[in-house]
Amino acid sequence: MGFPEAPPKNVHWSTLTLEGNSTGRSSCSIRVSNPNLQIPKGLEVYTDFVTSEECSDILTDHERGNPIWEGFEQRRKVQRWSRDDPDLPDSLKLITTRFEERTGNRPLQVSLEEYPTSQLQKYFNHLPTLVTTFESAPHCSNDDDDDDDEEEENQCFSSIIPIASSVAEIINRPKERRVDCWNLFSDENHSSGVVLDRRSLYLKTEECFWEWRSRITSVVDSDMEKEELDENIRGRYILLKFTRLPVTTSSGGDIREETKKESDCFGYVADPESMYRPVHEMPSSLEELLTIIVTTSPIQSHPSTELLERVFDTFQYGGKEFALKCRKVIVCDGCRCGNVGGGGGGENQNQVSKKHATAKQSMRNGIVNTQQLENYNAFKVALRNLCETAPPDSPFHTAMVEELEERHGYGFALRHAVRECIETPYVIVIQHDRTFMRTCPIYDILRTMWRYRNIKYVGMNMRSNLVYRDIFLAKYGKAFSDEMAACTLRPPELALDANQYGPDSSSTRSMKYRNEKMRENFASLAENYALSHQNLEYVAWKQANTIPPEKWQLSLTPTFFWYDNTHICETAHYRDFIFNPRYKMVARGGFVEDKLSPVIKKTVERLGLTEGHARFGCYLLDDHSGMFFTGHLDGGGFLTESQREEAISAHRIATHDK
Repeated sequence: MGFPEAPPKNVHWSTLTLEGNSTGRSSCSIRVSNPNLQIPKGLEVYTDFVTSEECSDILTDHERGNPIWEGFEQRRKVQRWSRDDPDLPDSLKLITTRFEERTGNRPLQVSLEEYPTSQLQKYFNHLPTLVTTFESAPHCSNDDDDDDDEEEENQCFSSIIPIASSVAEIINRPKERRVDCWNLFSDENHSSGVVLDRRSLYLKTEECFWEWRSRITSVVDSDMEKEELDENIRGRYILLKFTRLPVTTSSGGDIREETKKESDCFGYVADPESMYRPVHEMPSSLEELLTIIVTTSPIQSHPSTELLERVFDTFQYGGKEFALKCRKVIVCDGCRCGNVGGGGGGENQNQVSKKHATAKQSMRNGIVNTQQLENYNAFKVALRNLCETAPPDSPFHTAMVEELEERHGYGFALRHAVRECIETPYVIVIQHDRTFMRTCPIYDILRTMWRYRNIKYVGMNMRSNLVYRDIFLAKYGKAFSDEMAACTLRPPELALDANQYGPDSSSTRSMKYRNEKMRENFASLAENYALSHQNLEYVAWKQANTIPPEKWQLSLTPTFFWYDNTHICETAHYRDFIFNPRYKMVARGGFVEDKLSPVIKKTVERLGLTEGHARFGCYLLDDHSGMFFTGHLDGGGFLTESQREEAISAHRIATHDK
């Protein structure tokens, strides 16, 4: 994801003052990264709330406890107790009593959370676009007999005391307080990083508790603090929390039920009675089921159509009907002219930033110079002619060109095609430089998706995600990996011809290689794959299940990243959910995967791995051969044969002159 390995060194912390309150807390200051922050009502700070000796006692009790791992992306070790739990350590009983006396609030829950350093050093540079979770999400119930059953909203709270090193917290304000609201206020008054100093208490009530979202983020140890910390504490991030979370909403309903209702309207919610469709209802013709969308934009090989021709030539691996009968929509994105590498500007051209200074960088972002624009326009004319004159045995015979006048970016160009050009229940999305490497069971995938409505997206695996299970395991640990394994699907519709799929099958033997070096690399990749968790898990499954010897079972591995690589998706899922303007999960000018993938992770954090993933229903296809289904020609760096010859000739001349 490109997150920094450590918090930025150049963050400037501004000091803001919080006034005292009626319970005796005096005025104090907080450090924030945004000096324009409008401090939310209900944020209170009590400095030096616990002593260093008390921190040591709490740490000792923490070490004696039995924490459990919780969380998905921001994983942490957690221990929880109710306020009157007899197992509550003495060190925490002391601080709990002090908390009640000084703040006037009585907690229902006391907890200790320890964050690994790696979990806290990821997010700070992404402050403006963070989507976090409400502190007021229900985690416990009020089972205190001494308390009134009718608690007012403003009696609920959450509070944090950093016991070891100081941390920072990102706070954001969404435009609506809904579980599925991803739309944050974009102006600078509604988000900031806040320093939580070691041994100080940070209490959230009222507006700060109900209307803001927060997340523990970057480490902000000062050199002075590092020097004064004991060696057993330094570099550890342990938070003591006191919370009283809502059991009922302002309307009197159960917040768990209302939260569930809000969650149920987000994404796909499986209905056990209608999850499966009878197979016989599915159209028998592939062209009635599937439309191929190919997205393209300016590249340096234009006006040549060679790149697209090479991509279309690989459609044969999807079957004859896929290559020759299925309707194809080639979406040509718009672009804008700017003074970029390559010359040929003009007085009225747009100035562009340094990051778009090279031709490849600028064209990737839809910015071209005059010559590149002429080449792109000539390419579109040649492409239209190619489609209109293509014979019936050409994959271009059933293709149409959809030109966009303005720059949309990949995501919105795809949205235009899905909304305006598609009538079939499924689409397969292919970028202009993505090829099929070998036989791919397109019809069988559609048969599976038709039968199982919870499968909304099937990605054709590529080299970078061939061992996605291992990637997930390394990132999130065994507990979540086991739950992910339980979400893996192996439907009978994907028990296919053993001669065609699996190790040493006809599809892998017929793969073409540019040179012997590539063949050796792929063979080495297959050997490594055989030892991966992705494959060993499948081997264990085969030993426990019986399938006919002439069949080979393909797997659908759940993915928590929406790959823009070649994939089949239910049209309604794209049109009505992924591109639903209410959720704003795709940005103009960007790729779908860039903004949508973090949304999937946040949904999983909120609803749990199994249910959160089910809302998106995305899977990767794997036949456990150790070979991937799709490859990449790198459209940005692609050269035609004549361009390559010219480049080689120019290099030889330049070398000879030297």
